[in-house]
Amino acid sequence: MDNASPPKPELRREFRRQLQVPLAAVDELGQRLDGRTADISASGLGCMLPTQMFTGAVLMVSFSLPTRPGGQVVHARARVMHSMLQPGGFRTGLLWTEIAEEARDTIRSFARPAPPLRL
Repeated sequence: MDNASPPKPELRREFRRQLQVPLAAVDELGQRLDGRTADISASGLGCMLPTQMFTGAVLMVSFSLPTRPGGQVVHARARVMHSMLQPGGFRTGLLWTEIAEEARDTIRSFARPAPPLRL
């Protein structure tokens, strides 16, 4: 009998794309945390932070999305969904709670997979 678990279905509703750029976050006490993004979608952001954040904490985040020359700065409010120790810091999952619709649409376009090449 095979004890292997079946693969878990993907629960994300939005496409996610790797993105590694500097990130500035400010917690509810006004403390600044400098980190790096890991991946992004129209619904949230994965990032690496130097300290562990509690689930439910709210952060203001800023980073530059490389969608045009010089980048496009995104400012948003997000809720911490998880924070786990990994090499290099704490892998933190954020869910957008306040983000401009224009920024969300730009992120959605950025994260969408490219169509396959036809030869």
